[in-house]
Amino acid sequence: MMNESELLSAGFHKFGMAENSIIKNRILEYINRIIAYNRKVNITGTESAQDIIIRHVFDSLSILRPLSKIPGTSVADVGSGAGFPGMVLGIADPVRKYTLIESKKKKGSFLLEVIAALSLDNVACRTANVFEISEKFDIILCRALGSVKKILKLSRNIRTNSTAYILSKGTRKVIEAELMESDIHFTITPVCVPFLNEERNLLVHIP
Repeated sequence: MMNESELLSAGFHKFGMAENSIIKNRILEYINRIIAYNRKVNITGTESAQDIIIRHVFDSLSILRPLSKIPGTSVADVGSGAGFPGMVLGIADPVRKYTLIESKKKKGSFLLEVIAALSLDNVACRTANVFEISEKFDIILCRALGSVKKILKLSRNIRTNSTAYILSKGTRKVIEAELMESDIHFTITPVCVPFLNEERNLLVHIP
C-alpha cells in the first residue's frame, strides 16, 4: 500500500501534473491539520489521511484542468467547509486569488489557521454568509453545498454577467434533474478522480 506522499505523487501523475515538492508538502501539512482539528471539531468526518486525499484532495484537483481554460484571476469557493476545493486549488495554482467563503466560525477559524501556517498569499477566507458579501468574482466554485438552484440563489450577490461557474457534482441522473430548474446553461463534464470508484461530474458555465 502506498503512503500518503506516494499516493499524492500517483494522483499528480494521473492528473498530468508535474511533481512539485512544495505543493505536495503543503497538501500533506494541510491534511495533518485537518486530522488534528477533527479531534476537536468535526469538519470532514472521521476519515483517514488516505481517504481525505482521494475523496477530497483529488476531487478538488479534478477541477484544475477545466479551471485553467477559464479567464479571470479572482475565484470564490462558496461554502468552503474544510477548504475543498478552494484551499487545494490555491495551493496548486498560485497565480489566481482564491477566497474561501464559509459561514461557520469554527471552520472559518481553521481555514485562517491553515492559510497562515502554509503562507498562502493567494488565499483568503471570509467567515460570513455569502449573501452578506458584495465583492464580485470572475469564477465561482462550489462543492457539496446543495442543488444548482440553491447555489445560484446563494451566490447572486457575488457574480456578474461575466462570472463563470464550476460546480463539483455526483451522478449525471441527479444533475440533469437539477438543471431543469437552472436559469443559466451548464455543460456537464465527466471527471475521473484517481482511486475513487464513484461517478463524478463538473457543471461548467462560461458566459
